[in-house]
Amino acid sequence: YSWDTGDNLSGHVGCRITRAFSDGTILHECDTTRGDSGSPILMSVDGVYAIVAVDSQYVDPEDGHMTFQSGNLAVDARSFIKGVAKALTEDRP
Repeated sequence: YSWDTGDNLSGHVGCRITRAFSDGTILHECDTTRGDSGSPILMSVDGVYAIVAVDSQYVDPEDGHMTFQSGNLAVDARSFIKGVAKALTEDRP
């Protein structure tokens, strides 16, 4: 539910990841805007969808002060594996 779509879900079919970094972040060219942070970036293989990243930062192309002018920032889904595994093994009260 992006800020510009109201009560309607939105998605960008056919966008692409443009760069992957060793720290678990990626740049992508998906159409995102304010309010999209936390949205999944999905990939379909033979009709089965998987989350490959989570959108993190919208880059306004008009803002010359943004660090990432060549794409939007996301976190590679594989970055969550250790944290999820740890959470599943911790004792809970």
